[in-house]
Amino acid sequence: RVEIDRMAVIGTHARDTPIGGYSDIPRHVVSVLEGMQNEGRGKFEVDYAEGVRITKSRVWAEDAVELIDDVTNDRLRAEAIETAKKADVIVMVLGDNEQLSREAWADNHLGHRTSLDLVGPQNALAQEIFALGKPTVVILLNGRPLSVNYLSENAPALIEGWYLGQETGNAVADVVFGRANPGGKLPVTIARNVGQLPVFYNHKPSARRGYLFDTTKPLYPFGYGLSYTSFDIGAPRFADARIRKNELARISVDVP
Repeated sequence: RVEIDRMAVIGTHARDTPIGGYSDIPRHVVSVLEGMQNEGRGKFEVDYAEGVRITKSRVWAEDAVELIDDVTNDRLRAEAIETAKKADVIVMVLGDNEQLSREAWADNHLGHRTSLDLVGPQNALAQEIFALGKPTVVILLNGRPLSVNYLSENAPALIEGWYLGQETGNAVADVVFGRANPGGKLPVTIARNVGQLPVFYNHKPSARRGYLFDTTKPLYPFGYGLSYTSFDIGAPRFADARIRKNELARISVDVP
């Protein structure tokens, strides 16, 4: 348990919440930043820093996708580190947005990428944040499975959020502060890199024999997920051990 006097919320999409390209924008979207501010009201201070800016726009239907220049991101990263140094705990939002996860429907409207890695200097930001040695929760908001190898190995806590909709900030706060148990299991398999594609939960790896210098095991398999508790899944057991085998058979027939 961490006593919090000051929290740092880091990330461009901690404030500018991606919700996907197939929905109208609601009148109000609760951002991660707003969720943390609501949580901290009267209890702890919340500071915000953008950290890294990924694209100039996140409009799904816009044809051009322009990345932010390194000079701007170097400045934003330095500001975020100074903000994080003052905090007791850090919530960092990384991932992608509607322009980085979309369909390619024309030569001038592209969506496919040659890499599943985080776009821009997001890993560089994470590396500097982790070096501070402070309790840090990484929230991923993204529209496609990302090969977050560095985060998987180094993040103290990693929550895959996908696009959470207009209640994003409230949902994240419920999980981060323990009101909701993050027991959700992955509905997809997450690859370590594009060389593992296609990757399925119900087929052998696409590589016939394997890869040089790498493994065929995915970064996270289908169904993976951790929780705030420990549990085992096994054969069902009846609370009343006196139940007879013929009663078990009758129950199995009677239940639709």
